[in-house]
Amino acid sequence: MDDDLITERRPVAFPQVFGYLRHVTGGLPRHAALVDCLTEYCDRHELALCGVFTERDSTVIIRSPAFIGLLDVLELPDAYGAVVPAQLV
Repeated sequence: MDDDLITERRPVAFPQVFGYLRHVTGGLPRHAALVDCLTEYCDRHELALCGVFTERDSTVIIRSPAFIGLLDVLELPDAYGAVVPAQLV
């Protein structure tokens, strides 16, 4: 994977992205660390992290409120995309 900025491949004025975490184990410190990782990634790639949707219920597989919320904001005209860590749990 190269370190080129994502926005160099596609011109955008204000790249707004939203994060998604499937965090069903661990406590608040673990969640904060995951959000910090998403924030750092976005800062390195000139992306504006506008919010993070977190799924905390392991029993919800279909129609997860957090995932549906992510899909809803991705339909907004200013949304650029989503960032998801490689390991969701």
